[in-house]
Amino acid sequence: MNRPRGMTRREAVVVSVAAVGGAAVMTAGLPTAAAAATPAAAPTAGQPWRDKNRSAARRADALLNVMTLEEQITLVTAVEIAEYKPLEHLGIPAMTRVDASDGLRGDTGVTAFPAPNALAATFDTELAEQYGAAIGAEARGKGWNVLLGPTVDIDRNSRNGRESESYGEDPLVSGLMGAAVTRGFQKNDVIAQVKHFTVYNQEEGRNSLDVKVSERALREVYYPAFEHTIRDGGALSVMGSYPKVNGVYACENPHTIGALKNDLGLKGYLGTDFYPSGDRVAEMNAGVDSAALTPDTPKEAFTDGRIPKERTRDAARRILYALFASGAYDNPLPAQPAVTVTTDAHQALARITGEQATVLLKNKGGLLPLSKRRTVAVIGRPARTP
Repeated sequence: MNRPRGMTRREAVVVSVAAVGGAAVMTAGLPTAAAAATPAAAPTAGQPWRDKNRSAARRADALLNVMTLEEQITLVTAVEIAEYKPLEHLGIPAMTRVDASDGLRGDTGVTAFPAPNALAATFDTELAEQYGAAIGAEARGKGWNVLLGPTVDIDRNSRNGRESESYGEDPLVSGLMGAAVTRGFQKNDVIAQVKHFTVYNQEEGRNSLDVKVSERALREVYYPAFEHTIRDGGALSVMGSYPKVNGVYACENPHTIGALKNDLGLKGYLGTDFYPSGDRVAEMNAGVDSAALTPDTPKEAFTDGRIPKERTRDAARRILYALFASGAYDNPLPAQPAVTVTTDAHQALARITGEQATVLLKNKGGLLPLSKRRTVAVIGRPARTP
């Protein structure tokens, strides 16, 4: 990136984004909450949860108090959009989910951002928040209101197939970056679901691995990034991980889940990853609140006594809190997802992120600038389908 002599890297980022329209253009062409959403009904004496002047907690309590057990079960277990239909009369929107660590996975017409570990290499939380805001804006434009990310797993294994999805091995860097990206996401009336709680260090054997870890290591190494992302970033949801933690699967581990909710500050809800190993009833009783990624959760368990009604009620309340606190309840998604949501400003931001993440230690053999007479090979599956 060219910048005037004497200009700092941070100033260069600001100027470059401003050159393509600045913050106002970051979401240009995307349906805004005001333009795309149908306003929620005005508060009435019979529907106090619609009153935007109340806190998210009070609104969640008010709505929960009028929901039947069947409606609570629907909210906790719904997977597909159609399954939310029985909740429409309460104003509860369908919750739609997309992997979003470095852009919208599987979508077209979106921006391909540099990998999160490259973002972490910039050590720039302001840039990270812009990165998150752009992804969040594109998510809304495409019809998603739950973003599965950011990933703040501590990278302790260089053979981990998903290390590029996280922010490296340092708990503080991971936490500060995760918090910044989360703030960016949730500026767009969407819920950030931070991944993966906890001690998720490798893909091989992830459904059966038993991680032996001390309480001190949990508190000093594995928990801090989640706490930063929740307390400083305002994250409203967390995703549980696959491995066992000291003999108990993470998604049915009352010890670690208890720490997440009681010590790390999660007021929103805990979901699972896609089909983790373990027992679905044990997961709910241990503190999992959303079964959206485990469609095999037996619904009869909520009514036959295996899952107490108070546990169901607590899970539903946490989801409602996240919907109100994020703005997803009051600002419905556009009726028709946009075909293209990438913008010149977002692509400029992706380029700037890549530039800020790159350090040339030695220009050996005059590698830079690249010669126009040479070719560059881009190899692998992403070369065919970027």
